[in-house]
Amino acid sequence: MAAGASAAAVDVRNLTQVFDDPVVGSKVTALTRISFQVQEGEFVSLLGPSGCGKSTLLNLIAGFLEPTSGSVLVYGKAVRGPGPERGVCFQEPALFPWLRVMDNVLFGPQAQGRSTRTTEALELLRRVGLQEFENHYPHQLSGGMKQRVAIARLLINDPQILLMDEPFGALDALTRLQIQEYLLTIHQEFRKTVVFVTHDIDEAVYTSDRILVMSARPGRIEREITVAEARPRRREFLTTQAFLDYKKQALAVLWGDKSAMPAA
Repeated sequence: MAAGASAAAVDVRNLTQVFDDPVVGSKVTALTRISFQVQEGEFVSLLGPSGCGKSTLLNLIAGFLEPTSGSVLVYGKAVRGPGPERGVCFQEPALFPWLRVMDNVLFGPQAQGRSTRTTEALELLRRVGLQEFENHYPHQLSGGMKQRVAIARLLINDPQILLMDEPFGALDALTRLQIQEYLLTIHQEFRKTVVFVTHDIDEAVYTSDRILVMSARPGRIEREITVAEARPRRREFLTTQAFLDYKKQALAVLWGDKSAMPAA
């Protein structure tokens, strides 16, 4: 169990982020007064339009940026930079093209001087359905397969928190659904905490325990939607009335239709 495990896995407190815009010579407020918590083992999505600050918020949790004001805590400790308890999956797989699949997965532990057994990497590749592709190079893989390699590479470092920045955004609809199911299986088996950035409402409803719906810039949390659907999630959920009701709630927030929103 993580140090300070009695605290929330992620605790964002009154966070505001302002950037200098050298083009217009002024400041741009990307996020304003963001506060929320993510409990250990939760799957929470950040849903909002392009440019609302979702990725900026994820980068602040990852420790890649320093907040202008407010704070980010992970297991009760202030974030001062990247840490091994947080792993990031980016929009692009960012695999090393000169390394085979197995070597891409093993790169992190080897770079840190940690001994990681090949059998562990093989097991992770099996879990993401790529056990027969360990000796392939990235250019020999489809987009969905590359993203699964990236997930295996993330998991072999055993972070407690997975920070995922629209990792399936470039995939076709069917491949995206298949990768979502891999991710849900991994979440169920490994009990990782997941903070997931997306602009896809269906994806957010299907995968999440809670959805934090963000406004356009400056980004803020407009509404929290709890998806009270049992796990493990089944694809049949996608065609239920409950799924459509959650989707309507999210659309109402994004469209600013307060009359269609249920009472908080």
